[in-house]
Amino acid sequence: MCACKAGQMISAQLQNEHRHRKGTPTWGDEVRLCWDADSCVVLTV
Repeated sequence: MCACKAGQMISAQLQNEHRHRKGTPTWGDEVRLCWDADSCVVLTV
């Protein structure tokens, strides 16, 4: 789960297994969220 600059919270239900484990983010780290155009992503408010 991460907080956006505007204060919204975003939670990932399925982690990306294709990324390296080295440097895994932890609390307080700045992260970048992205996904492929053909990925199945559901955003709710």
